[in-house]
Amino acid sequence: MADQKKEKVFYDDDHNVITKEEFLKLKKEKAEAVKARKAKEAAERAEKLRLEQEAKKAKEEEEFNNEVDFVTDMYGDLPLNQSQSRENKKFTKLLEIDDSMVNQTITVRGRIQNKRIVSGKKIFVILRQQNSTAQCVVSYYNPNDENAKSDNKIPASLHMIRYIQNIPTESLVDIVGYIVKPANKVKSCTVSDYELQIKGAFTVSKTTKAKLPYTFESATRPDEKFIKEEPADKRRGGQKDQVVRVTLDTCLNNRVYDLRTITNHAIFKVQAGVCRIFRNFLDSKGFTEIHTPKLIGAASEGGASVFEVKYFNTKAYLAQSPQFYKQMMISSDFERVYEIGPVFRAENSNTHRHLTEFTGLDLEMAFNEHYHEVLDLFDELFVTLFTELKTKYAYEISIVQKQFPVPDFEFLPKSLRLNFKDAVKLLKDEVVYIKQKIGVETVDDILKLLSDIEEDEKKKAKNRSKKLKEVKELLDEIKSSYDLEDYKDLKEAENMGEFDDLSTKNERFLGKAVKRNYKTDFYMLDKFPKAVRPFYTMEDPEKDGYSNSYDFFMRGEEIMSGAQRIHDPALLKQSAIEHGVDPETIQGYLDAFEYGVSPHAGGGIGLERIVMLYFGLGQVKRASLFPRDPTRLSP
Repeated sequence: MADQKKEKVFYDDDHNVITKEEFLKLKKEKAEAVKARKAKEAAERAEKLRLEQEAKKAKEEEEFNNEVDFVTDMYGDLPLNQSQSRENKKFTKLLEIDDSMVNQTITVRGRIQNKRIVSGKKIFVILRQQNSTAQCVVSYYNPNDENAKSDNKIPASLHMIRYIQNIPTESLVDIVGYIVKPANKVKSCTVSDYELQIKGAFTVSKTTKAKLPYTFESATRPDEKFIKEEPADKRRGGQKDQVVRVTLDTCLNNRVYDLRTITNHAIFKVQAGVCRIFRNFLDSKGFTEIHTPKLIGAASEGGASVFEVKYFNTKAYLAQSPQFYKQMMISSDFERVYEIGPVFRAENSNTHRHLTEFTGLDLEMAFNEHYHEVLDLFDELFVTLFTELKTKYAYEISIVQKQFPVPDFEFLPKSLRLNFKDAVKLLKDEVVYIKQKIGVETVDDILKLLSDIEEDEKKKAKNRSKKLKEVKELLDEIKSSYDLEDYKDLKEAENMGEFDDLSTKNERFLGKAVKRNYKTDFYMLDKFPKAVRPFYTMEDPEKDGYSNSYDFFMRGEEIMSGAQRIHDPALLKQSAIEHGVDPETIQGYLDAFEYGVSPHAGGGIGLERIVMLYFGLGQVKRASLFPRDPTRLSP
């Protein structure tokens, strides 16, 4: 019949008719033959390459063995430094190199971070010095050989190049180098406009470990995504499935080695800068730096989050803050005091922002009429801090941003100050704004949309809803911009009461709302509910249930807590009892108020949190030299 399907005919290479099974067998045999031929060709190429490399290596060895070394005094291991002599050699810092040094010879001490061996006659070396790196190059050149060719005409023997090639990575070396300007910028180094042509290389201290924990290239690649609430992040950098990822725990287990990275050097130079700016500002305002005991006889904040230690025949505690002693100093008429020192919190919190030991920047100040005099000083302090970090530490900031590329920190010339009650309203208003942007009336409507989208995604592509796809893109964009873990979190913000404490989720959400409405990453919240503050906090005389207390925030996370303190002894004792603190355990503190005390206020700032949030490091442990948390007591 005409409409009957015509049966397919199969042919072999000679155009003979064969069965389908025979055709498939023939096809398979051909594929296997092609595969075998390609494998053979690849093996032949590999063997040819191996023989060429062996011949090249043999030739290099022959040249090496036949060479009469002509620069024996320009390389080698230096004797162990036991301060045998002092020759007053001039050593140059990599950051000091400028145009005036081009075509001059300098000596630099640094670490060999990496080597790229081009051949037995040429090597590139990345030299690192704290938070700076520079490219060095050595090429074979024998000035006594008329036929010798070289890129730079710097004498370098095969023996010298072999020596440099064999120096272990991370060894400390002295490089004698001739400074030139390369044709192209060295983008892989911080010193990108200059190159050192090696004239001499001397090992000061050699790496003895057979294998390094990891490479700094792996450890300093930009993170794909910052880890927030996890106890240890899963990524340290790099593209998915393409590079070795170094976990934060691995870095902390090898902390001395890890701290050598240029990013870490920059982070802790900035951290030192925060302390320096803090100290200089307060000194200029008439403050006195104090140093208070860290072994105390009673918990300074009350509650259970305190480390107890044996103190001869009695108990002692590690100070949760210098709070009591700061106030005692006000009672002693010092009027304005500050301290930079360790703070201990026995909180079993494994979050991205908690440490059991951190550095506190604390201050206390007597005022004349209103505690807002102290808030005004805090405002000026933080604006000064952020301004000077931006101008004085621009180089360090640029280095950190290469690994942690978050937007520049934004702040206002006069810091935003919101009352707690208004902040709660702002939270609720922001939820309304999001609902309007999505085009729904309730948070439940958003959750229903998400459910519909989930069901729609199970369908085949051609049957999926175009409208729901657009809605999903909008929801994903909003979720990302507000850093929401789940849209259910909007209910928590929507239902927050005026006397509730801020949860971590609401803190972050408020930070995003402030940034959208006020264009700042730094702000103050004033007039917190009295019930969520320590016993020594003065209540608000005008608004029942509130207090004269405040917190400061960076990128939506708290970095400082403070308040006007109760300075009346009877009221202070009564408040302690109401908060469950036995007055007898703090009698020495209470006695300090029996002789009359100036009205005063102050606060405690977490140094590591400032650095973490300024740079967007995602983990406070990155901003602590040797972090302590519930699971880590070493190194």
